[in-house]
Amino acid sequence: MSLWALDIDMLTLWPHGQEAIAARVATTPPQQLTLTIITVEEILGGRYTQIRQARDDQQLARVYQALQQAVEFTRGIQLLPFDLAGIRHYHQLRTLHRRIGPNDLCIASIVPEQQGILVTWNTNRMFACATPQLQGEVQLGRPREVYGGSRGGVAGA
Repeated sequence: MSLWALDIDMLTLWPHGQEAIAARVATTPPQQLTLTIITVEEILGGRYTQIRQARDDQQLARVYQALQQAVEFTRGIQLLPFDLAGIRHYHQLRTLHRRIGPNDLCIASIVPEQQGILVTWNTNRMFACATPQLQGEVQLGRPREVYGGSRGGVAGA
């Protein structure tokens, strides 16, 4: 069983009805869907910024509701850690790819270390930092799946 790690773009588009993503998620067993801890940081960081920028009570209440929904969602999904192996992999990628953002490089480091598949729109940046662990891609509607994992298995699409 391959783990499918959704990045922040996929996670944002999924509940808003992007058909290709919603269809793929609907046919993927829940135990296969994952997020990286970096993606969770991006979600929560965005909500914290919105809380600080809220201009009125209604907006503040909406943002806190969205924060609560995000926390509840992340409780029900497996999280891929940014452990020592991922951090070491990140440092290697960082020296090679200075123009790619740190969060993208962290995610590109985590998913292969966890034998996962990254599902992203971001293939230009992710393939720019391709390592032997990133095996290829498959078209999935418009989003692309970037295969990772040091054993090189390809999941059924």
